Amino acid sequence: IHLPLGAAGAAFILFLISGAVNLQAPLYGLYAASGDYGAGFAAVAFACYVAGLVPALIGLGGLSDRIGRKLPLCLALAMAMAATLVLIVHPTLAAVAFSRFLLGMAVGLMSGVSVAFVAGQLPPSAPATLGPLLVATSTSLGFGLSPLLTSLWPPQVVESIPVTYLAYLPFALSGVLLLSLMHDTSPPRTSARWLTLPVFPPGGLVYGVAIATAWAASGAIIAVVPLQLAKIGLEHWVGLVDFLVICPGLIGVWIGRRLSPQKAVVLGLILAPLGYILTVLGVVFGGKAVLILTGSTVAGIACYGLIYLGGLSATLNLVTIEDKARASAGFFLFAYFGFSVPVVLLGFLGDCIGESQALILSTVVIVVASLVTLLRIGQSQCIGAQPCRK
Repeated sequence: IHLPLGAAGAAFILFLISGAVNLQAPLYGLYAASGDYGAGFAAVAFACYVAGLVPALIGLGGLSDRIGRKLPLCLALAMAMAATLVLIVHPTLAAVAFSRFLLGMAVGLMSGVSVAFVAGQLPPSAPATLGPLLVATSTSLGFGLSPLLTSLWPPQVVESIPVTYLAYLPFALSGVLLLSLMHDTSPPRTSARWLTLPVFPPGGLVYGVAIATAWAASGAIIAVVPLQLAKIGLEHWVGLVDFLVICPGLIGVWIGRRLSPQKAVVLGLILAPLGYILTVLGVVFGGKAVLILTGSTVAGIACYGLIYLGGLSATLNLVTIEDKARASAGFFLFAYFGFSVPVVLLGFLGDCIGESQALILSTVVIVVASLVTLLRIGQSQCIGAQPCRK
């Protein structure tokens, strides 16, 4: 695909913002061990990302309409740089919590403007799907590549500064300079609303539960599984695991575009628990790297591809064009609830009964939730069919 320079620059900026989010992910075990923290507190630090993201996503959803597209992205890049500086100056689990709060706000600001900003840099003749595809590709690569790079040059002690932290800052600064030179295609509108209150359409609950279940699995793989890998001597695999649970979502998107939204979600709800089962089996029974990497890949295809695309598309199909933004916000509230709350509960449960037992119990919960959701989708399709055959 031949991309205009503006669109390529916009994709690079989104890559930089999302790249900061998981830069520190392979080092969770190192930060937790340095302060003698358990898995529960490490999970809380991880979940602070959502505490910053959701208020920014909802409370500042209309910011880009009031002040233009460029300034929110500049603020997001500044927050990403500040979050990285915090960990350079104060490498502790408490700093991880504050850093991830800032990163959540950065991604919240980015999410409210990303598709519109990229689309504004494309020519009118470009396909309507090109903008969302560029956003999905650039952010997935940012979220997935950064932990992989950190794991290639990990510090041996917590006081050492990771090479990726130092390299990120000049790249992010170059993103700010590039953004200042780019044209903002959307003039500010002072009459636009700040708040984007979510809406939950009738029939959409099942897709919210589906994405919450899927992202609970992916969140556990990103936040809790690395702590276990560090304990069994497989910490060098953490970056690759994080990469594989995110970036293969692009494969899921490619597959999901060829299916109906409901079929994509159904396939995802079969693959997501399967991938999680393989990952947990690999961790619990002797650190089988092949099982862990295979499971992470399968979960990534389902969680960040099939269920993400299918669930969002199915939800938006249930509302009018005026409510699509609010319905999208409601869908992502379910997603980030699943990405944070179950992970925190899993972390503290692991401190109480042991990490392996907690992971096995979480597997049962995810399998049951997936099966119940599959049944509900099947019932809704049956009810909608005329006539319904049993």
